[in-house]
Amino acid sequence: IHKTLSPQTYECGLCQITYGLVSMDKTWREFLKSLPIETEFFHRKDFKAAHPSAAFDLPVILLSKDGRLSPLLTAQAIDSQKDVNALIGAMSQALAGVGIRASL
Repeated sequence: IHKTLSPQTYECGLCQITYGLVSMDKTWREFLKSLPIETEFFHRKDFKAAHPSAAFDLPVILLSKDGRLSPLLTAQAIDSQKDVNALIGAMSQALAGVGIRASL
């Protein structure tokens, strides 16, 4: 409800773009399913518990390779996206930069 009634004060730009009132945006869900890599989601406190030494501004989209986390999209990049389609475009471009092809 907070996200809908007062979006300018909602602290997670990623959730704001990728979730509707009660569930994940269908376009985003289909995009994630199309990826040739496994995806995993964490809320802030769960991420900090799972990765206590990780020092990233949140929200962030990370790639895990050989046990190392590296950012694909930073908080600033995520917050600059206007909608889910723009986010998918930015994500596809970031993935292409590391040799992963995203196709929807």
